[in-house]
Amino acid sequence: MTIYILPYNDIHCTSYMKTGRLNLRLSESRLNKLRLYAQNKEKTITQLIEDWIDRLPNPKTGDSSATPDHYQTDG
Repeated sequence: MTIYILPYNDIHCTSYMKTGRLNLRLSESRLNKLRLYAQNKEKTITQLIEDWIDRLPNPKTGDSSATPDHYQTDG
């Protein structure tokens, strides 16, 4: 699975919050499973992913192990 996170500003967003775009590769069967689950829960796939992210524990401040190496900014 490949995940790309791209900066994205949606001028039509009513809250005017800065948003990002997430592209990922899934098998067709997993994508269909996700679509059916979202439909059964009456939610969008975006809402499902946001709900899952919100349940993740917050990383500890100053804990460099919480950030993958390719996102490190300290050199």
